[in-house]
Amino acid sequence: MEEGGFIRRFASADTSDSNAIFQLTDNYTLFYYLCIKKNAFSDEHYWSNTFTSAFHNAWKGHAFERVCLGHVRQIKAALGISGVQTNLCSWFTRGTSDRRGAQIDLVIQRADGFTDLCEMKHSANVFTIEKDYEKELQNKVDAYRELSKDKRTLHLVMVTTHGVTRNSNYNIIQNEVTMDDLFAI
Repeated sequence: MEEGGFIRRFASADTSDSNAIFQLTDNYTLFYYLCIKKNAFSDEHYWSNTFTSAFHNAWKGHAFERVCLGHVRQIKAALGISGVQTNLCSWFTRGTSDRRGAQIDLVIQRADGFTDLCEMKHSANVFTIEKDYEKELQNKVDAYRELSKDKRTLHLVMVTTHGVTRNSNYNIIQNEVTMDDLFAI
């Protein structure tokens, strides 16, 4: 499945094979199981009737993540690190009684002494980091810093459809990448 391009394996940042994440990457299969198969009543207006549902929004978010992960070369270019040797992985930790769980969509460990922690968010408009989400982002950074063996300087990067609102919570990130960057030549 992996060699055929149907699934993709992301090694864990701690290089433990037991923490690898497997992702189904065949877009039609994903769309079929998440959207077409759920249309049990053969509703000809299913797509337009569910367009604003929580289910549909979750699907858009996952689809955006897959697009981002298919355009890592463009993300690196937008960050100005095209020529830097990198290791790409994902990272997660389960929650405990002491800490909430955390998951990072894409970790770019760089040979120049930095690690970019990339958070991907789909939004119909410019994405706004609210106070609660800022705390969630800080938890991700803190958990990664504490639990990974990565000693590089950490940069938090937002990869969004239309950019990030520059509000009082914006300074938690060091860089941003937009959908336009993903499709730059």
